[in-house]
Amino acid sequence: SCSHKLHEEFAREFGLQKHKKNWYKLSEEQTRALAAGERVELQNFDEATGSGEGFAVHEVRADAEEIWQVVSAYHRYVELIKTCRSATRYECCNRESELPIVPCAVDAPCEADGVCYQFIVSRLRLNLSVRFVTDDSLRYASWVLDRPTWVLRDSTGFWHVEPLDGGRVRIWFSVAVLLNPGIPSFVTWCARRPRAARRLRADPRPTRPRARRRR
Repeated sequence: SCSHKLHEEFAREFGLQKHKKNWYKLSEEQTRALAAGERVELQNFDEATGSGEGFAVHEVRADAEEIWQVVSAYHRYVELIKTCRSATRYECCNRESELPIVPCAVDAPCEADGVCYQFIVSRLRLNLSVRFVTDDSLRYASWVLDRPTWVLRDSTGFWHVEPLDGGRVRIWFSVAVLLNPGIPSFVTWCARRPRAARRLRADPRPTRPRARRRR
């Protein structure tokens, strides 16, 4: 598939080794950077074809299951990702369907082929309809673009929460995109970057509001 090819080309260019399902084995230098609190990011984009891929990974000291419950709560992305303006779950149907989406309850039973969400993202208010397939046992959520947009012809990616020794957790985000031809350059710049992981706080768990000091 187009998405699989994008993953392979990206891995070859950056010398990454495929590891387990869809995530990558990091080099010793990258592992040291993560341990030092740095975020590791790599991306590649081909202007000629409008295709590219990127990933971001960082580590936090936390409980893996607690982080996973936050990352897999898709309806809360509007709270966690600054560029996400709204998140609406809708009934999944044939990916080729041109019928209007039908919103449904966040806690509706999951469908066999995943759960679907429509996100409004960025200052451009791009409309993204996304189908997630979630594996709680692996703490892994893959997704595909459910309906093409005027910007994106296709897109795929994943989240993965990886528990480490010493009470640390590694959070992965990867995305591959194929843009439609003739997209303005400033829109291309916005669409091609793995921004979700960057916009997600270093520790995505809810924080308590700070108490105001009495004067």
